[in-house]
Amino acid sequence: MARLELGHVLHARARLLDDVKDLADVVDQYEVTVLAPAQDIRTRLHCAALWGMGAAELGALERSRTAFDLALSDLVPKLTGRALGRESQEARLRELPSLATVAAAVSIRAGEVQEALVRLAQGRGVLLAQALELRGRHDDLRVADSGLADRFERVCAELVASHRSPQQRRRPAGDFDSLVEEIRALTNFEHFQRPPAWEKLRDAAAQGPVVVINVSPQACFALLLTPSTDGPGTLEHLPLQVTADDIAARAKTFRTAVAALVDRATPGPDRYLQDRAMKDTLRWLGVHIAGPVLDRLGLGRNPLPGEPLPRLWWYPMGSAVPAAAARRPPRP
Repeated sequence: MARLELGHVLHARARLLDDVKDLADVVDQYEVTVLAPAQDIRTRLHCAALWGMGAAELGALERSRTAFDLALSDLVPKLTGRALGRESQEARLRELPSLATVAAAVSIRAGEVQEALVRLAQGRGVLLAQALELRGRHDDLRVADSGLADRFERVCAELVASHRSPQQRRRPAGDFDSLVEEIRALTNFEHFQRPPAWEKLRDAAAQGPVVVINVSPQACFALLLTPSTDGPGTLEHLPLQVTADDIAARAKTFRTAVAALVDRATPGPDRYLQDRAMKDTLRWLGVHIAGPVLDRLGLGRNPLPGEPLPRLWWYPMGSAVPAAAARRPPRP
């Protein structure tokens, strides 16, 4: 915790004085904390995000990628046990999308497009498994080996237990890694707690293109995963000419408009204005997000009579933009 506080002080001074040396020092402090198994797991995860962002700011993309890989592939899985309180789970679920989207933006800067998709899939996968206590991999583990499942939950509980000394934290960190290796030795569990493999993700486009929208202060872009008739699917990076602030403002306008329109107490004139605001937002999405994506995929034209409609899956990360409902201006 002392290193974390020191890091915060150095980071604030680096920004105030525009001092690269201070920023380099703070990145080193965050890295040391992340790599210390005796530190609280949540503190390590927080420092991993700061390490990754600080290293990216310095242009040290390999160090930044290492930090985000540790965060999403090593530390986040240690926080998936049921022992983590509901409030803590919800807080982590709110933070995870931004962690994944920033990590993906760093991967894109480094020219690693496939890695960017894996990072976003990691963020989305944990959200789906954890939100509302959906049935996940741990339930499958209980069916396969209830003893290992019990041990796994106990170790996860020890990892997030409060008021622990550094010595008490070090042991469950090692136990967790050993236990995961035991679980991976089970039939059909060789990928337990591993990041999704690119070879598996590319199969997601078998029935049609998959578009993952990444919204972060570092970069807004789309990853286009398309099927191929003569081999595995292909992946393309499409920069979007918008900012995270642009999208956040539009998303807020859309939510406000929808809330007013479903409220029967909204008076007629206000309803008209909110309906117009909603449609303006959908047109903006059509021009700036859906339009460029559809054009790149070759789906921008209207289908011919009798021609089947193509299938397309949208996955926004970092902002709940209703891209699937976007409205494009009529074409001549």
